[in-house]
Amino acid sequence: MSIPRAFIFTAIVLTLAAGAVGMARETKIKRSDLPAAVEKTAAAQSKGAFSEEKENGATITKRSS
Repeated sequence: MSIPRAFIFTAIVLTLAAGAVGMARETKIKRSDLPAAVEKTAAAQSKGAFSEEKENGATITKRSS
């Protein structure tokens, strides 16, 4: 009994897609966890990119457009 090529192709594609989804997960880190040089560069590159506002007693950080 032979397995149809379409079935094998579909199985390979689904396996690769599942692996890609697993690798694409984001990991949130604190800026303070970065090496000093990377932290300095990130601070310089993001200067002015965010603004903070107070709304109903809560601080809201917004990304500038």
